[in-house]
Amino acid sequence: MVWALIGAIAGMVLGLTGAGGAMVSVPLFIHLQGLTIREATVFSLFVVWIGAISNFVFQRQNVQYKTGLILFVFATVGSFFSAKIKGVMPDDALKIAFVSICLFSLWNTWFKKPGKRNEGRFRYLQLPFFGILIGFIITLTGLGGGLVLIPFFISVLGLNPREAVATSLFTIILNSTSSFLVQYEAASVYLDWLTVGPLAIGCVVASQGMKALILRLHVDHVEKYRKIVFTSLVTFSMISVFFD
Repeated sequence: MVWALIGAIAGMVLGLTGAGGAMVSVPLFIHLQGLTIREATVFSLFVVWIGAISNFVFQRQNVQYKTGLILFVFATVGSFFSAKIKGVMPDDALKIAFVSICLFSLWNTWFKKPGKRNEGRFRYLQLPFFGILIGFIITLTGLGGGLVLIPFFISVLGLNPREAVATSLFTIILNSTSSFLVQYEAASVYLDWLTVGPLAIGCVVASQGMKALILRLHVDHVEKYRKIVFTSLVTFSMISVFFD
């Protein structure tokens, strides 16, 4: 039941914000299931992957596919190098990295103004650098990437919130898959059907519920709730992880 609850919470958060699945699931795995930060980041990658797929299905019409694919290719490079570093980093260092990314995303959400829509060649010159950075962060912290992707899509590329969330979900699916495969040998020690089954079911069911809610709300209200939920989760996650 606890596994399903964690999956459901992550699924709802991903559906509303396009990010934050790992922010809420990592502390829950630690405090409710007694996992270490290292184990929790592995489980969070799985639940973020499932949640992103579930929510992507009904938002796919807003996806910027070319942007997402380019980010994915270069994020794979970042994941490869990050996995080697993660293996030798102490838990406290992982916690500091987790909190630092959370603070950066919080600042972008409230204080960074939307950028001018960035089309053409300049957009694609930026994507390799950000792709490597995002892949590095995903593997190191277990964060699904939306914490960095959403601010980047809105502030740098100038996408509207619906496009940003949908493209974030698409990129998270690709990046989380790559990152999980890079860590598969270590992850296989922790994961089994008694845990991933309830996680997946809770996540999918909650994602469908969030879909129905979003369709009923005005776009401005959705954006307002997205910021509030996002901020609440960032604050909760930083306190839970850093002071564990």
